[in-house]
Amino acid sequence: MLARPRSNNLLLDTDTAYLLKKLTEVNNPWHWFTHDWPLGNHFYRPISTIMFDFDHRLHQSSGEGFGLTQAMICCLATLSLAWLVTEFTKSLGQGIVAAWIFALWSTNGWIFRHNIDSLLLYAPPTLSIVVAIATIKFKKPLVSAITPCLGLLFLPTLASSVSSKLAGDTLFWLPGRTATSMTIFAFCSIAAYLRFERLNGERTPEPLPTALDLPATRTSSQAKSSSSSIGWFWYGISLTSMALALGCYEQAVMVPFVIIAAGFWLRRTGVQTRFSFQFPFWMILFAYTIARLQFVPIGPSGYQQQQFRSGPGVVIDLLAYIIPPLFPTFNYLKAVFTDFTENYMILLDITIWAVLLRFASYVGFWSSIKKDCKLPLLAIIMAMLAFLPMAFLKEFGHYHYFPAGFMVLALIEATKAFWKTFLIAVTPQSFQAPQRSHRAPGSLPHL
Repeated sequence: MLARPRSNNLLLDTDTAYLLKKLTEVNNPWHWFTHDWPLGNHFYRPISTIMFDFDHRLHQSSGEGFGLTQAMICCLATLSLAWLVTEFTKSLGQGIVAAWIFALWSTNGWIFRHNIDSLLLYAPPTLSIVVAIATIKFKKPLVSAITPCLGLLFLPTLASSVSSKLAGDTLFWLPGRTATSMTIFAFCSIAAYLRFERLNGERTPEPLPTALDLPATRTSSQAKSSSSSIGWFWYGISLTSMALALGCYEQAVMVPFVIIAAGFWLRRTGVQTRFSFQFPFWMILFAYTIARLQFVPIGPSGYQQQQFRSGPGVVIDLLAYIIPPLFPTFNYLKAVFTDFTENYMILLDITIWAVLLRFASYVGFWSSIKKDCKLPLLAIIMAMLAFLPMAFLKEFGHYHYFPAGFMVLALIEATKAFWKTFLIAVTPQSFQAPQRSHRAPGSLPHL
């Protein structure tokens, strides 16, 4: 809220000025439920248009008032992300951490900018030195320290993967409200669905007890599924939120796809997802498609024709989620190879080795958490699904707002997985206890 925009320049944007002009001419918020949205770009956005109409009636030409509402929407999106990550991880603390990271991304660091940059710059090399010292001290094989050190160097890349693309087109650009308001309802829809499945779904059978299990106590209890009516309340919230998200912005068509991936996430965490309950989400999507065809012209508008794109840029933007250093590394090395044939001194340029180290850190990171990589990869896949339709358009920052929530989840899960590898790297190596030649004193004789 403190970082909100206050200038009247917010209203001078061409799209914003024309939108407010059309709202004044029509002067009927319900009109937009049966018509194209005010800019006439062949988009069906009645819910987000009502938000503009509310601001226009309340604040008139006050840029500070519009900026306050813009900041409130981003705050609600951040809170809804905290709920979403809490449902995914079953940890309120991790939800709060996710909200903090998302807020930093949304404000481009703001007051913590210098501290975050310093942390990302100095912490990984420092921790790598700790791993190297521990390897020498505990006489471990040197190769066992390579992947943790490289993985530490990749964490800053993952922690800043979409941060530079959010603030400009969300918090500080009023038309970005379409995407941010959609994100609130989309996050709530997925979080409520997760809550519903956890309350009503069947649990994966517990494994048979072994001799190494902790003994039962008065305070210990086995997790049981609940079929209370409150679970169905969350199901209704989920369906309603998805319908509202579709009324805000077209990117919400990916919510049912993300919910499928969320179902697989639940199965990985012990909940037997009932995929049949996802069918109503597809019915809502079908009803939205019918309404859009009814109220909005079918053919592409001039704006849409201008924004559509194809070619390698689509693939590059999609793969930038799962393999961030791939294409920058390839393009740089291609240019270097061209120069290398003419000048061998190019190898003295430290930038070449920095690019190679960045790609090696990516490989080292996933190699070090290969046993626990499924949940982080699933979170990244959800981010790619959320971004998928926007990859076919010329890039704007608010296209990444919805996917950024899942990149935060991926960062948290990847850090948790990597933490195990780091602890193994800096702790003494375990040793096998020697075999006893005789039984222990006082033990019963073997018959």
